[in-house]
Amino acid sequence: MLCFCIKLPTGGFMQKNIGLIICVIKLSINLHRKLKSALMLKQFFSLFLLALLVLLPLNSKVPTVSIGEKAPEIDLNGVNGKSLKLTSLQGNLVLVNFWSTWCVACNVIKNPEYVRLYNKYKDFTFDKARSFTLYSVAFDSDKTKWENRIKENNLDWNNHVIDLDSYYSNYWMLYNIKSIPSSFLLDEKGVIIGINLTYEQIERELNKRNPKPKTTPPPVVPPAVEPPVVVNPPVTPPVTPPPTDSNKPPVNNQPATVEKTVYKIQLGAMPSPNLANYKNLEDLGKLETQQATAKLFRVLLGTYDDAQAKRVLEDVRMRGYKDAFVRKDVEKVPSGAGSQGGAGTATASGSPAKPAETPPAPPKQGGTGTVTSSVLHKYFKVQVGVFKFYDPKKFAAIADLGPLATEKTGNGLTRVLVGKFSTQNEADNALVTAKAKGFNGVVVTREETETVVAYANTQYGDTYKPLDETSADMALMRSFDFTPLKKTMLNHAAPEIKLQGANNSTQALSGQKGKVVLLYLWATWSGPARENHEELNKLYQKYKGSNFDIYSVAFDKNPERWKSAIKEDKLSWPFQVIDVKGTNSELLNKYQVEYLPALFLIDANGTVIAENLTYEQLDSELGRLLGKK
Repeated sequence: MLCFCIKLPTGGFMQKNIGLIICVIKLSINLHRKLKSALMLKQFFSLFLLALLVLLPLNSKVPTVSIGEKAPEIDLNGVNGKSLKLTSLQGNLVLVNFWSTWCVACNVIKNPEYVRLYNKYKDFTFDKARSFTLYSVAFDSDKTKWENRIKENNLDWNNHVIDLDSYYSNYWMLYNIKSIPSSFLLDEKGVIIGINLTYEQIERELNKRNPKPKTTPPPVVPPAVEPPVVVNPPVTPPVTPPPTDSNKPPVNNQPATVEKTVYKIQLGAMPSPNLANYKNLEDLGKLETQQATAKLFRVLLGTYDDAQAKRVLEDVRMRGYKDAFVRKDVEKVPSGAGSQGGAGTATASGSPAKPAETPPAPPKQGGTGTVTSSVLHKYFKVQVGVFKFYDPKKFAAIADLGPLATEKTGNGLTRVLVGKFSTQNEADNALVTAKAKGFNGVVVTREETETVVAYANTQYGDTYKPLDETSADMALMRSFDFTPLKKTMLNHAAPEIKLQGANNSTQALSGQKGKVVLLYLWATWSGPARENHEELNKLYQKYKGSNFDIYSVAFDKNPERWKSAIKEDKLSWPFQVIDVKGTNSELLNKYQVEYLPALFLIDANGTVIAENLTYEQLDSELGRLLGKK
């Protein structure tokens, strides 16, 4: 009798493995009937023991990653190539974050948040915990790219490790990760106290534990030592240097410029910063902007050394900029140049230099003076279309729903938005009203960096209230669904793709020529991709059968995981292929893609006519191209 038994480890020896136990019993009975000698008896017990060896490991408990459980050990190599275990950080509050250089949400949203958190709490101790730190696990096969991204993003904590198995890592399964970014907040004993928390939720957890500034221990005074006896060496006569040609200019072997590490205070990052909003900081240093991404600019204050920057940061936070932090930077300075003092530069006394003019006096206690800062708000708006020519008079009928706003799309069209609502329900009601007046539309979300004012009922003010009036220089920031490409593909022929589909047949992108095609590049590990599949499904259902199709490419080395994701996310279009080279695929370079997911809209001639549009933009563009609204 031959018996095959397969059981996944789920715990509960008798109950969970009953099929295997019955199989072993049947095998034992079958062998026992045939036993005729002691030799066969020995063989029986050998087979029985072998069966137990197969059975017992299946009873081993799978580590859990739920709140209240101890986090499974992680042992990977750090930047220096040496092992760095997660358990080595016990005694601290630790945020374990899983990320990748390919993950757009990791690099554009989460890493900047983690930089803010780290800089805000790194100098604090907590009840029962020495400090707060991060343990960052990168799923990446490119070590150099990982190291460069750490430096570019100012991820200054020491605990960085890399899993070169990338998205096929054992830790992906051990921590039951569905997509990245993912994070786990651990207490001082290594127990999980939060999973995938927001910035505000992490702050609340840290503040519950009574953060206190770390105290500097008093300096150790060495014991007095008798001065040594100095023996003067014999005096030698000075050597007269040979005569030199006085007409020859001195030789300067120093380089023209040298790199110098400096520290600046970062006040925020936004698309169109207005430095006039930060006037109350001009006495502390020079204000400047610095490009952070293709769309965002940092607002920076001063140039200091490390100790001076920390002192200035305390003053900046007192003036209302609670999320400001110290940013380390490298500047090129003239060789041999010393500290000159001046706005934003440290003086010899160790304090930041002040300009000659009298700085503005701070608001008095109980007075009416103000300090400006910036906060991020999420709003809901009604998008009533995307147009080649915008005429505000055509929207007079819905002016009572709220202010009109416009945004430029990537291909030069104008998106028209109405209202600004604090809840989804209010926006839905406004959309119903707009449709009743003959306008089609959708509800969209927007994040706005808004100037706020601190009313000073203490010296610098603790009470914050947003300005009611609409600010002309208000910076608009869309949710980061997609990011710009390394180089635009607009008006270029879409490079050919020939890959295998789920049924192992080759499917070519050029086979869709004559249709409007949405080329969708994604990966099973991408959180933004998986979260937006519902929207993509709606678009396909709306436009299928209208000379339109979706051709999606998953960059994944594991076909089974890809097939499972298609089933879980209910992706229903027929043209779905996989590139088993993963993020090492040359296709990503051909399409100038740095982050996944990425979208390309291709016309009937095979030319790229739009790239990385939001789903609202896609809906409008497809409606225009296909004659459906």
